[in-house]
Amino acid sequence: LGTGLAMRLQYELPPRPQDVTNRSLRVAAEYRGDRFTTFGSLSPSPDWLMLSTAYSQRIFGDTSLNIGGGYRLGRDGPDSYTANLGLSRSLGNGLSGSVTLNHSLDQQGQDETRAFLGLSWLMPQRRQSVALNTTVSSTETISNRLSWSRSPERRLQSPGLALDLNRGSQGYDLSGRLTYTDYRFDLGLTHDVAWPTAAAGANNNNNNISNTTRLTLGTALVFADGHVGWSRPITNSFVLVVPRDRWRGQTIGVNPSQEGYGAVVDGFGPAVLPDLQPYYVSRVRLDAPEAPLGYDLGADEYVIMPSYRSGTLIMAGTEASAFVRGVLVDKAGAPLGLQAGEVVSLSDADWVTQTLFTNRNGRFALLGFTSGRYEIRLRDRAPVPFEIAPDQAGLIDLGTLTVPTLSP
Repeated sequence: LGTGLAMRLQYELPPRPQDVTNRSLRVAAEYRGDRFTTFGSLSPSPDWLMLSTAYSQRIFGDTSLNIGGGYRLGRDGPDSYTANLGLSRSLGNGLSGSVTLNHSLDQQGQDETRAFLGLSWLMPQRRQSVALNTTVSSTETISNRLSWSRSPERRLQSPGLALDLNRGSQGYDLSGRLTYTDYRFDLGLTHDVAWPTAAAGANNNNNNISNTTRLTLGTALVFADGHVGWSRPITNSFVLVVPRDRWRGQTIGVNPSQEGYGAVVDGFGPAVLPDLQPYYVSRVRLDAPEAPLGYDLGADEYVIMPSYRSGTLIMAGTEASAFVRGVLVDKAGAPLGLQAGEVVSLSDADWVTQTLFTNRNGRFALLGFTSGRYEIRLRDRAPVPFEIAPDQAGLIDLGTLTVPTLSP
């Protein structure tokens, strides 16, 4: 434990809608001091500087070119690098093919050249995909892989399934995976069945079939400005949404979409968005459709730009608990229709004055009140006071309020 310095500089040129070549470019440099490491390791990060670049462009028809690579400068050991060149093409009806060449040098000084051939079939309506891949390597024998996967209905709180059949130098391997991602954890269950080919079994004097089952659980605790949150694993920067005292026990959704929420404030504590990109502008939206009548969420959208692997705190909700309505009339009992005025607090100087409008029948309704004394003010008319008791909450009907004219 200690302090250190880490930073990341990235330039990105995303595809432009009017560009028929669909060009994109990304260049990044990341520095890590010797006090940074990964969980499970007590040694510093083996690389102190990591450089990477990626470029893609449609070259003709539905064929795209991809070029990329990376260079890592070792802290105490040799440098390493990797370079990629690939072609991909859409074949129609969800089918696509790809060819990729890769050359790399690891920190042990081993050179390797690989070629990847792939054919995939995507069935989005069924949320399924099938892929066949062949790998040719300068250091290993040819391997083949047949994969099937069924994606979750939603990104969170929905299971995903996958099956893989691999044929390598030592034999066959059949793997099945079940994954589930919740707001607070990642869960994975994998079962592998491996059996050697006749030649591999004869060489190793082992013809046994092996079975391996793995259960993985990933979770995280985050801290920001004295507040703690329970989250699924953090991938980079995060946002911690903490409810104010009035909102404790209520559910607040974060970043609502057709697939649900990205995080929730619930009985398990504050909400955590664990996957924000640093130095990118992000919008965080709050939603509380089941809040009691009279509760005021306050600001429901925030714009943030987190720094490198940082945490941002958002305090959600206000202390308001009352929804006020009533009817304004003059001395003769006639409705004061289509009037504009304001409501001010006589108890709290920091309470934000609210604008009041009446309909044609003199009715008005306002949200965001706490206990205290208030005053309704209309132009050229005497103020009308009202009070909300400490034990009052929810819908408060003020009834009919007479607003006299100002005395000359």
